[in-house]
Amino acid sequence: MSLSACVTYQAPSSIPTREASSDPPDRAQVLPEGDIAFHSDPYGADDTYLMGGDGKKSVAVTEGMETIAAPFWSPDGMHLAIECCTQAQGQLYVIPGRDEWAEKVSGELQDARGPAWSPDGELLAFSAERSIYLVDPFSGEAPTRLGPGAGPTWDPSGKRIVYFSLGRDPDIEITTLDGTRRTLVGGPTHDHSPEFAPDGSKLAFIRETGDRSDVFVVDADGTNVRNISKSSGPDEAAVWSPDSSRVAFVSFLHGADEFMIGDGDAEIFVFDFDEERLINLTKSPMWEGDPAWSPDGKTLLFTRRHGPARIWAMDVVSGEQHKLAGVPDIANDCCAAWRPASSS
Repeated sequence: MSLSACVTYQAPSSIPTREASSDPPDRAQVLPEGDIAFHSDPYGADDTYLMGGDGKKSVAVTEGMETIAAPFWSPDGMHLAIECCTQAQGQLYVIPGRDEWAEKVSGELQDARGPAWSPDGELLAFSAERSIYLVDPFSGEAPTRLGPGAGPTWDPSGKRIVYFSLGRDPDIEITTLDGTRRTLVGGPTHDHSPEFAPDGSKLAFIRETGDRSDVFVVDADGTNVRNISKSSGPDEAAVWSPDSSRVAFVSFLHGADEFMIGDGDAEIFVFDFDEERLINLTKSPMWEGDPAWSPDGKTLLFTRRHGPARIWAMDVVSGEQHKLAGVPDIANDCCAAWRPASSS
């Protein structure tokens, strides 16, 4: 679970699902074709959209669901887990769920967020009410509490979940699915938002010390903890490249706002493990955030705010950038997620 910022607005509306009404909705929530899922808010209505890898032909996936921030692809690219609703204080849905409907999977829990698909796509881990929960999103059964904590992410084997503890000085902890847990990274610092490398060799996480936050990595066995960001601003939203050789993150420079798009200079950096060097990819005075890798690792999507927020794509080798069309109406587009390669 990263702390990537994303603009959201409240737009009162109903959720077209079986749970909301005994009558069927006007249309089933079936995923159309498209490689990139993202959030947009045309005329203040927050929803999830899909568009092609070329950035064209955006299509709404939800209708009036007040979705929040980034959508989350299932490993096979056939389903999206989404966070909504700004007026319902956090619920999770899977689209399409059973019978091709949008299906609520967080049960009666409040403040559910940060869904993480298991590598086989059969379970969702998420945070709610200061605990980690597991749910089979296609069974119709209620979520099962795994234990206290927040920000779950799976190891690539699907046998363990890494998360951060709650309290004055959160630690990075790891648990098996039967609830056997241990501390992986501990101490007097505030550590959160762990993310496993795709090859399972390392984890990235955010460490806050005083007024600083930096991206750290640690080997999967809890050894070799080190700072890889070391920039002058708070660093957040670390995401691994598909080949586990790089970590992209956002550095909020010169007082840039970490939670609202557009305030100050936020830059996207990449740490390259092969070359052991830190690279500023965006190099602009504008707000850039929400980094997301393409499945082949050659392109990085990000949000740029210059007027309305828009999603841009960058060739990470040449540095060439171009803006994706996204939603053509008056809207802020952000928080892109690329469909996994396995879906093709």
